[in-house]
Amino acid sequence: MKTFSYVTIIGISVSAFVYFFISFKIFRNTTRLSDHLPIAGEGREARVATSKEFSSATVATTISLATVVLVFSELASYMGTWLYWTAITTATGIWVVRKSSSVIWRRLAEKREWRPTLHEFLGASYSSPLLSKGAAMCTCFGSRFFSALVPAVPFWVALLIIAGIGVGYTMLGGFRAVIVTDRIQMAAIWGAVVALGMLVLIRVHDVGGVGNLVKALPPSVYNFSSRDGLLSFLIGIAVINIPTFLADMSIWQRIAASKDESTVSEGLGGSVIGAIFSWMAFATIACLIVGIVPIKEGENPLLTFIKVIGTNFNFVGSIGLVVGITGLYAASLSTASTQLIAASHAIHTDILGIRNESRSELIMSRIIIGLSSVVSIAVVEGLQFLGFTIADLVFAVYGAQLGMVPVVVVALISKSTQLHQLNQIATYSVFLGFFGGWGAAILGKVLSNSDLVFLAPAISLIISTMIMGVGYLSLKRIEEKVSA
Repeated sequence: MKTFSYVTIIGISVSAFVYFFISFKIFRNTTRLSDHLPIAGEGREARVATSKEFSSATVATTISLATVVLVFSELASYMGTWLYWTAITTATGIWVVRKSSSVIWRRLAEKREWRPTLHEFLGASYSSPLLSKGAAMCTCFGSRFFSALVPAVPFWVALLIIAGIGVGYTMLGGFRAVIVTDRIQMAAIWGAVVALGMLVLIRVHDVGGVGNLVKALPPSVYNFSSRDGLLSFLIGIAVINIPTFLADMSIWQRIAASKDESTVSEGLGGSVIGAIFSWMAFATIACLIVGIVPIKEGENPLLTFIKVIGTNFNFVGSIGLVVGITGLYAASLSTASTQLIAASHAIHTDILGIRNESRSELIMSRIIIGLSSVVSIAVVEGLQFLGFTIADLVFAVYGAQLGMVPVVVVALISKSTQLHQLNQIATYSVFLGFFGGWGAAILGKVLSNSDLVFLAPAISLIISTMIMGVGYLSLKRIEEKVSA
């Protein structure tokens, strides 16, 4: 186990060196707030330079692929090949944003001197500062996984070190560091797919070959038969993955930071392909793991698998382990840094209302990133302590975000002169959708009802859509009567 811990530490240390090296180079060129956050047009350090950068920075934007494979491993024995539905719906969701990207780009590029955030766009569209601040707070609302891989040190020490790396390079290099490291991290993620696949094949051989694997796999893994909670799961996944990218702050950040419309469109096209293949690969690995390691109560099967490989140590396995752990760590950092820079941007410019190029505001931006990370870690760890699993958190956190989707859609399809009449309706839609999603998830945990947890995203979207829909249709009828 000590050797296994050393392998883990090596993977994390190499990642830390590379990311800090990149962020320090960017840090030396960062002299103003618009170099740290994408609030201006061209000529600033905070930018997305190419479509490949955009594509790499989008695949793991809303949810970490490390979290994806953890959730897949947690659900594989029960949901099995139904997990491929998540890959299909994720790719569909990015495709929906791609179809809407030209409208979003034009709206964000209307003001040449600065680019608004998603929340500021909504606040300006509906003439409601409260909507801007409220939506930003909903967006701003670490994981134990990697700390469990380093048992030689106390849990909190490992958590602080691992989280500190992501927070550190994001504070130093800002938005540009996140974009540049995302390309490296995406390559590392594909390396992890290959490495984990190789380790699975080694383990299949160790347990007696494909024949024994097939016997060990529960039938639920490889058939598409119905099971309890399946319909709720499918609806919940579709409701999360298809519309959620439209209301994701980090996607809007990347669009605002791109040099032209083609960068956005081509980048999102690459993201569609990358998402479907990476998610399907991780789903396949998760399903196979169920048949080659013993299922331990309270421990994720992926973690069990990595520990088993680590104890049966050999040269090939050690290389695969280093690459696999490095890739999973990269996937976790990619999303963590993306969410941190999005949250800090929302707090800085939307909630605090600061858009100043002074040196003090640049320092303040870095402080906000650090404080945001502390709060997010505390919230996640607290929820896990109360019994929320990783899968539960995915449905609750990302589902509740859907409360903004109807408001965003109406803002994109309507004339600006109409929207100010819907400002109160839009604000109620966002807030009640958010609280409805979280309320369903919490109630589901209290009642031990997994259907309620799985349906939290649908409940959030339904509440928000009903409120916004009634307001929008009422406005249309009033306009028709006036014109008549």
